[in-house]
Amino acid sequence: RAVLAVPGHGFFGVVMGYYLSLARFSNEQDTRWLLAKSLGLPILLHGAYDFLLIYASTTNNAAITILCTILFTVVVIRIWKIGKYKIQKHLETDQAVTY
Repeated sequence: RAVLAVPGHGFFGVVMGYYLSLARFSNEQDTRWLLAKSLGLPILLHGAYDFLLIYASTTNNAAITILCTILFTVVVIRIWKIGKYKIQKHLETDQAVTY
């Protein structure tokens, strides 16, 4: 648990910060949705992380624990790639703007 807790909380913070920064610099219509995502996504990810830890410690079924862990890892990698794509998209947009 100690090995995954620090990187996990760092990742959850990055997800929250990404959507908070988008909310800060977006139009008024999108702000509420982005603020909800900045709180909701880290809560869901942290809940999934906690579920896996609690489930793994209370069950004797190793196959289900391994399957859930693999599924969680795939979801985290997918979210990471989506975030990286969105950051690159915003950086390209910022470079296209001339001041």
